[in-house]
Amino acid sequence: MLVSVQRFAVDGLGCARDTWALYGGGLRLHMVRHRRMGADDRLVPLLAFGRPAAGRNLVGLALEGRSYARMRGRDGTDELVGSATLAPGRGAFSARIEPDDEETSSLTIELDPAVHGGPALVAETGALARPGRAGELAGALRSAIELAWADPAALPLVAQAADTLGDALRAEGLPIPRLEPGASPPVSPSLRALARAVDLALSQRGARPMLVDVESASGRTARTLERAFPALCGLWGQPAVSFRDHARRAVLARACWAMTSPGATTEAVARAVGFASPNAFCRAMASYGLPSPGRVRERFRALG
Repeated sequence: MLVSVQRFAVDGLGCARDTWALYGGGLRLHMVRHRRMGADDRLVPLLAFGRPAAGRNLVGLALEGRSYARMRGRDGTDELVGSATLAPGRGAFSARIEPDDEETSSLTIELDPAVHGGPALVAETGALARPGRAGELAGALRSAIELAWADPAALPLVAQAADTLGDALRAEGLPIPRLEPGASPPVSPSLRALARAVDLALSQRGARPMLVDVESASGRTARTLERAFPALCGLWGQPAVSFRDHARRAVLARACWAMTSPGATTEAVARAVGFASPNAFCRAMASYGLPSPGRVRERFRALG
């Protein structure tokens, strides 16, 4: 089992994005909280970070705020607090998160059918009978992940909190399996240290994450880190890439989210994600085939 905590904010805009993640036992669980920052993974395909679009089942819950979900071949629906979405494969599902003053938080669980089996998932949406209870238990899981991220000795608390949340969701009729620690290979202490160092590097403000940051936080050489990074990508469920490529994609994805914030400017966002100038920021966006920062805002509004 591996946990992750990452934070991103733009000073002066009041916008932020925090993530808590759990990988192991054939599932990948992500909790995300946005403040004054939107997102749309149809507008920015790179938000999927290369994870396979098919072959995994997805369960999504809207815990706070306002968002909008679409599934392939179906009309979109407003994701009110307590909404639950089942989708056969990440590629069948996309969501728009509104950049308003109300915090928006969600929980997404990706399930590997090769580990958990069971019948094929049917695409559908519904509402939880006890959304407040789900939100409370998700908060407890976030707290446990924070503890275990700082000290791996607290990992049993994560498993306990995840199973308690899973029990509640199963009682709602959702196909959430029990977390089986033995279903995934054990994570070595060195790989945990690398994962935490990457989280720290990606949580900096006003600076682009560099390999030297990971070296400093992990106490390991760049050569050692590059050799181990593909194994970390495997735990995340994405194809193996270099740290440099992963970090660059993360920076540009965050920049796209931040550009939807009310009052955001190219200069402010470029500075927040560590570019020396707005021109350098625009060139980096273009290198990935992304629209200009200003155009990101326009296209996000057009998708409303």
